[in-house]
Amino acid sequence: MEGVAGRFPVQTRTETIEINGNSTEVVISKFSDKLFIILTQYGKVGNVVEVRRDVAQKDDSSSAVYSVRVLFGRDDEEIHVAARFLVNFIPTQQNILFALSLKDYQPKTLRQVGEFLKINLSLTEKSA
Repeated sequence: MEGVAGRFPVQTRTETIEINGNSTEVVISKFSDKLFIILTQYGKVGNVVEVRRDVAQKDDSSSAVYSVRVLFGRDDEEIHVAARFLVNFIPTQQNILFALSLKDYQPKTLRQVGEFLKINLSLTEKSA
């Protein structure tokens, strides 16, 4: 099924990267109102988490406040912390949906994923 103008209307990028010795599939889809990021080391979607930027008291981006809500999967602190950590690497004001299925959520793993997202999302923002 073709979208308007004969191509899929959602900008999507897929890549497989190595994170701490684990093959990690990354799918980034930019919708008009949300950014959907799938990060999996199991080949499955896993926990689906919504991260929303809340209005902060100041206009300082370093004081950004985020609300995290697990839509599917286990609702535990590890998932909330991972989502809050990763969103800091992403240069967007859009709400973000993460699908997280990683073998571990250690800071080293999340930092590597975050650096990948930071570089690749900033490149796509410039080309859009």
